[in-house]
Amino acid sequence: MTLPPLLTLDLKMRFSTVLFFVAAWQALLGPPVLPVAAQSPSNADTVAVSILHSNDVSGRLVRRATAEGQIGGMAARVRLIREIAAAEPVVALDAGSAIGPDPLSASDSGKTMIDLMRLAGYQAMLPANHEFNYGLDHLRLLQEKGGFPLLAANIQSPDSLIRPFVVVDVGGPRIAVIGLVAPEVATLTNPRRVANLVFNDPQTTAVQTLKTLPPDVDYVILLVHMREAEAIKLAQQTPGIDLIVAGGYYSVGQPDEVPTAIHLGSGIRIVATPGGGERLGRVTLRFARRPDGRYEAVSVVESQTPIDTSLTDEPEADRLIARLERSYRSAVAETLGHIHVDTPQEQPLLIAYLMRNRTSAEIGIVNRGALEPIATDRPLVQGDVDRLVRFPDRLVTLRLTGAQVRALMTRNTLIDRNSAQLVFAGLDLKTATVQGRPLRDAESYRIVTTEFLANGGDDHRTFVQGRSTVLTGIELRALVASAIRENGPLILGILSREAPPRSWFAGWELEGAFERNFVDATTDRYRKQNEQVAFLSGATTFAWNGAARFYLACQPGAHELRLDQSMDFGQIGRNLDNLTTSTDQVTTELKYRYLTPHVGFNPFVSVGSNTAFTRGASQRPILVRSSLGFQQQVFGKLLIGFAGRSQRDFVVDVSDFGTEMTAELNHTLKTGARFRVQVRSFVGFTDRRVVSVENYNTLNVPLTGALRLNIRQSNFVYRVNRIRGVPVSGVAFRTNLNIGFGYGLDWKWL
Repeated sequence: MTLPPLLTLDLKMRFSTVLFFVAAWQALLGPPVLPVAAQSPSNADTVAVSILHSNDVSGRLVRRATAEGQIGGMAARVRLIREIAAAEPVVALDAGSAIGPDPLSASDSGKTMIDLMRLAGYQAMLPANHEFNYGLDHLRLLQEKGGFPLLAANIQSPDSLIRPFVVVDVGGPRIAVIGLVAPEVATLTNPRRVANLVFNDPQTTAVQTLKTLPPDVDYVILLVHMREAEAIKLAQQTPGIDLIVAGGYYSVGQPDEVPTAIHLGSGIRIVATPGGGERLGRVTLRFARRPDGRYEAVSVVESQTPIDTSLTDEPEADRLIARLERSYRSAVAETLGHIHVDTPQEQPLLIAYLMRNRTSAEIGIVNRGALEPIATDRPLVQGDVDRLVRFPDRLVTLRLTGAQVRALMTRNTLIDRNSAQLVFAGLDLKTATVQGRPLRDAESYRIVTTEFLANGGDDHRTFVQGRSTVLTGIELRALVASAIRENGPLILGILSREAPPRSWFAGWELEGAFERNFVDATTDRYRKQNEQVAFLSGATTFAWNGAARFYLACQPGAHELRLDQSMDFGQIGRNLDNLTTSTDQVTTELKYRYLTPHVGFNPFVSVGSNTAFTRGASQRPILVRSSLGFQQQVFGKLLIGFAGRSQRDFVVDVSDFGTEMTAELNHTLKTGARFRVQVRSFVGFTDRRVVSVENYNTLNVPLTGALRLNIRQSNFVYRVNRIRGVPVSGVAFRTNLNIGFGYGLDWKWL
């Protein structure tokens, strides 16, 4: 990138030269405000200069009430800067995030804030995340309006909008100001708005930029926007700098926690102010002229002035702010209604549920930094909604897999910056369930989030990997305002219980496998007495087996209705006229569950049947069963169930009643293979004393597309006291192993 021309500001020159620069500044800035000290000779032996600095003002134009009284406000800040500038040379700098997102400042996209900074006499500012909120074209308009340069040496831009540095001549000493921002800034704003910019490493860029400075620079200031630790590291690794004016600390919102001055052993000082414009920082430099005519800083004193009611407002600044307030209040004075949450910290969750319900999504996700908790003890007006929803963001729907959602959950636990943390509606983080159903890695979920996050904001890059992304056009502020206005009080408890969209699930699989089947002698004895049990079918043999499985499920909210059917049929023989059945089983189950993840017990009722394609010794085995009980998730992935069960065996024409116990374990390996274990047992209380155990173990290994390698191993145990009134003894046992290939598809739709 070709560096833009060096900008030099000379505040102490011969009268004719001053007139030239005055004319230039008038064309660029409007009427300049020259300090009184600018009239003194430029060859003084000592020169005092004040570096005035601010950071993270966030568009706060007016005073705000605190426990210490009314603080902040740009009108008082402008007056203070102008008074200091009238007494001595000043260099006024802002370290970024000046123009937003306060609703009043945002109402004209930062134009009034820039007017006030120009009026105060700011000579440079750093473009940080809030400066990029409205895109590069708007930032260019603001720069032209303000007239002072935007500095960020490590940002490569298509044009000269952003400059690397500026050199200020303060009547003898020449001060270089280099701008640097953390690459993280690109993710703190909507990444789409900075797509044409390249954010380079600050430390590498600082070293390179220092080499390009004019040789007669006497003092070097880095104007930075980054974390405190990053600023310290930059100071330690970059020789040749004298002072760092910083912004972007994570603690800027807590005035008592902001380190306003850090002194390093190398002599470098790092200064910053609390956010919101509560104070004006000041570094007073005293320069002494050396024998070679250059200047050296011999004294450095930091201080901060509270912006409070002891200061007088600048009348022109007051007029600019009052004009904007009149326009803003007329637009946001409408009374909307109430919202009800137990604590202010729950307001983001309420908004996330509102987003989810409005778009019929399964999960709503918003970052805490998009919202600012507000007082809710009175009816809200539109202006309150503008404060609650900090940015003019829009809703985006997309699809993420369960694995991607889980990645977001995991990253959320590692984030140390509160504003970047995510709030999930419809997803229980403790149980990892969606609408009561376990989060499944391969399943697709419909997500609604903000455009900021959908573009990878706060470095949540997982959203960018989503499919079927749709910009809905629904503005978040408008959604919240209309919901309060039209639906009465917004209550978190009611929104969270609102039924999400009905979800449908379906899938099928066909399988061809080589089978080894074994049945014991007791099984043959049972068959001869006409005890036909479907899962005891077949003969001891090696055979080719075909299988088909199908399911259909509907989940409206916490209710789940699911139909499962599986069919296995295998034969072996020398020719088609002499085939022996090796496996013959058809199982069907229809189950209703009510999902209660917080309670832990999911009641269910089910009906099912076990039968076969072919007849046994006398007729086709048919057993119909019904169960009523509950299931519970334990140890994370194990689902156990207890139920009362009745069953009717139509072959022997008898009914049995007893207890059913089930267990199911599903686990996905890192390779993508899925392992599943199912156990269903029944103990009868009637005189037959039926005992049965069905165990199905499955390993699915994905190969390509929907094709997979299936390894299925099953075990069956069956015991009964009597058959048709005749006592019998022994326990029937069957086991089989299938190794083959399966092809299947799954669907989910809302």
